[in-house]
Amino acid sequence: MKGFPKPAGGLWGTRENDPLGWKAFCESDHFNKGSLRHSFRFRLVSEAKILTLNKEEQLKDLPKLKPWITYNKFDKSGF
Repeated sequence: MKGFPKPAGGLWGTRENDPLGWKAFCESDHFNKGSLRHSFRFRLVSEAKILTLNKEEQLKDLPKLKPWITYNKFDKSGF
């Protein structure tokens, strides 16, 4: 997971105005602040399947996905 702190896929969210949430991170680290213009609110139903990770080590337990197709190699093979 080096260089990418989250696995791909799924819906990632933080509580609105969470001092450790995505908005606070972007503002404090001056990271991709333009993306904050594009946000939405959502509410989870009581039956929602939620996975909460509290430690980086827990990422290792998630299913592994095969790497994306490398289209340059695909084109060179004649397909």
